[in-house]
Amino acid sequence: MLLLDMAEYSFNGGEFFSEEELLRIDNHVRQQLGIPVRRKEVVQSYLLEQETPADFLRLRFRITSESALHGLELALEEPDTALVWLNGKAVPRIVSGYYTDRDIQTVPLPYLTAGENILEIQVPVGKRTNLEYFYLLGSFGVRISGTRKILTSPVSSLGWGDIVPQELPFYTGELTYHMRILSQGDFTVRVPQYRGGLVKVLLDGHDCGNIAFSPYSLTVHAKPGEHQLSLRLYTTRYNGFGQLHHTQGVYFYQSPNSWRSAGDLWNYEYRFRPSGILTSPCLKGAVFLDEAGKSRRSGLKAFHITDRS
Repeated sequence: MLLLDMAEYSFNGGEFFSEEELLRIDNHVRQQLGIPVRRKEVVQSYLLEQETPADFLRLRFRITSESALHGLELALEEPDTALVWLNGKAVPRIVSGYYTDRDIQTVPLPYLTAGENILEIQVPVGKRTNLEYFYLLGSFGVRISGTRKILTSPVSSLGWGDIVPQELPFYTGELTYHMRILSQGDFTVRVPQYRGGLVKVLLDGHDCGNIAFSPYSLTVHAKPGEHQLSLRLYTTRYNGFGQLHHTQGVYFYQSPNSWRSAGDLWNYEYRFRPSGILTSPCLKGAVFLDEAGKSRRSGLKAFHITDRS
């Protein structure tokens, strides 16, 4: 997923302003119209009278891709009130499904070309409207540096560690790590450090149980020989839906206001949280095998140093 949260914008057909974060654009436009800014104190839209919006925002997203990409979808709320163009061509508003929430619906997009692509979305603005982030979905990676985001080839393999710098910064779905092992029979697998909800352990495709609580280990019943061990991590939704522009280390209560922070509590860069299996799992009664079917051999024995100072 690529988070679409920064756009150039035009109000009611006027000139385009420079790129800005969407919720800040929403604040600015609402102040211009003299309607309440959306914060936790605002009246819920379903309590307001129906209206026909007369004001519109046109958002322009510049999406850079290293190669042509097909099979993409745009996820957005209320697609029936939005107009969408990709590289100057209108996109039919055909709902194909939803993304994480039934109110965030998906619309198929034409392919992206290599280089810069222009995605434009026009949405109404009024007392009852809600300007939210948009999401680009498909098979690709995302390389990010500060606020600059570039779409890359799909990520098909991962090393142990945080997935954010491994071109999956906004990814919030499940991850399955596949490994070949050689077991002596029953063995224990331990995942001491991960960031996510829980780790499901599968052996040769069969569900063996979950790892979620200390000591983060599970005994797996197996016959001696080679097996495929899979660890399925269910990540959290933070890196796709959390307060990514809110300065970490200065947390305050979780409310709509925390997505619209200001001053030293705000930054344009993204403050991701680590996600993934962060260190190599530990096996007892089995060993990992490499692509050639060999295991690592070492004469070293583990020992523990106690500092009594």
